[in-house]
Amino acid sequence: MQHFHFHFRKALVTLIAAAAFLACSKSSPAAIECDGSADCTGPVDSAVARLGLGWTVRMAGKDSGLKSVNYSGTEFGTVGDSGGMFTSTDGLAWTRRSPPTNLALSSIVSISGKWVVLNDSYEEPGWVTVSGDDVTWQSHSGLTENIKCAVYAGGMVVAVGNTFDRATDVGMVSVDGLTWTNTKLPTNRKLLGVASSGSLYVAVGGTLQTSVDGKAWALADSSQVFMRSVAYGAGKFVAVGENGSVVTSPDGKTWTAGARTGRDLYAVLFTGKRWVAVGLRGVIVISDDAVTWTAVPSGTGRTLHGLAMNGKTLVAVGDSSTILTSP
Repeated sequence: MQHFHFHFRKALVTLIAAAAFLACSKSSPAAIECDGSADCTGPVDSAVARLGLGWTVRMAGKDSGLKSVNYSGTEFGTVGDSGGMFTSTDGLAWTRRSPPTNLALSSIVSISGKWVVLNDSYEEPGWVTVSGDDVTWQSHSGLTENIKCAVYAGGMVVAVGNTFDRATDVGMVSVDGLTWTNTKLPTNRKLLGVASSGSLYVAVGGTLQTSVDGKAWALADSSQVFMRSVAYGAGKFVAVGENGSVVTSPDGKTWTAGARTGRDLYAVLFTGKRWVAVGLRGVIVISDDAVTWTAVPSGTGRTLHGLAMNGKTLVAVGDSSTILTSP
């Protein structure tokens, strides 16, 4: 048991620091493996054990609806409508930042301590900006894609979205956040989420798709209802979506539908102890196995769009600049 505990804590610290397994909620850290076990029933850090059970509203009522949140290894960052962005070192106190845009920001990921912020605005599709200090920004425009979600894994950012005319799903990859290579995906079913297990990428939306390199994609399943977010943890992918739909897969190819939880779910994350999903009108549901889900009070009626954690604090973000933390 001590041997298990040691390796779990070591894996927990390593994965969080590397921020390797990320998923969009629009964007959130996803997987923390429990020392290779599939059920994560071993001892975990006491802070991790409490994540998702109780929530506190830290901020609300400001102008920007927040769509994505992530953790860089030193701070949380969240972005959303009208160029809105906030950062926090602990998830409790937040500072407004000013990326050089008033576009709708859809996703935020971290590369070597730098924030990469992407948008899905049809006013200026394909606009990306990068900052290492939250003050000075280097921007790039001219791409023709609207990005819905991005994940940093395998030494590169993998993003999914659709073309400006919404006719074709697209994927893009970048090692620095500024230079991008485009890849078309095999459908036009509107992709909204992407996650990585470390060896496989999964994108979700109107279809479920997989890729081993983030560049060549294959259709995995088109029979499921519309999914909005996907995460990896405890040896499986979990996707959530419309009407509280939840589907799971051990390999990204074969998916099993579970019982619906009710309201639309927009983000899912694995804490190392349990699955947490958030969504419409402040709904938060938790599960130890991604099969049986229980609703917990959120303290807000505002829709929640994103999840992220730093190992001891779980952050949820949503409409009207709502930010919640757990425990």
